[in-house]
Parts: sequence; C-alpha cells; structure tokens
Amino acid sequence: MFKFWAGASPTAVTQAHSAIDSDWLYSYERQYLPGTNTVGTVAANFKSDTTSNPPTVQFTSTSVGATSWLWDFGDGTGASTVRNPSYTYTVTPPSEDFTVVLSINAGADITFKVVTVASS
Repeated sequence: MFKFWAGASPTAVTQAHSAIDSDWLYSYERQYLPGTNTVGTVAANFKSDTTSNPPTVQFTSTSVGATSWLWDFGDGTGASTVRNPSYTYTVTPPSEDFTVVLSINAGADITFKVVTVASS
C-alpha cells in the first residue's frame, strides 16, 4: 500500500509494511524520496507511452538491477508484477492525471511519476 503526501505535486511517498510473527503483528512505514533510495546498483525507473493507444498506456521499466517489479497504476484498482505492463485506464474526458508507482526488488528502490492519460 502506498500513500502520498498532500500537495499539488507529489514529492515523497510512504509505503506501509506489516508482518505477523506468532502472536505479534509488526507494522512500519517507509518513506521514499525519488532518486535517493538506491541500494548498491539498484535503481527504479520507467517510461510510459500514453499516445499510441489511449486510454491504454504501455509502461516500460528502465530500472537498473531489477529482478522483481510491483506497479501501482494510481487509479485505486490497477496493479501488476509484470516487467513491462500495459494498462487501460477509465478516463473522464478529455484527460486525467494518475500517479504511477514502481517498486523493485521488494522495495529496494521505488519511483513514481504523474502520467497524463487522454480519453479515447
């Protein structure tokens, strides 16, 4: 689960984690600032093609050192673990902005971008 800090443009994202161990429930949050959370040679990044077939968007991971991907498409319902997914949005004309989050290698690094999607 991701939650964003308030503001006109997102500058940080918090990811909530929890785990159960016997009778204990552990819960913590981790704050990410884009471009500052790289671990070794791991760096999350992506590009998006919003013009070829709106409202379907093709996402391409350009991440370094990634072995697993978790995408949150920013509409409250869509997610994927595919390296280069495509996603079809429901868009109120003429267009909408969605904050897309990519987490790689179980949270080793994370990035997010605002993607503007046109209606069909």
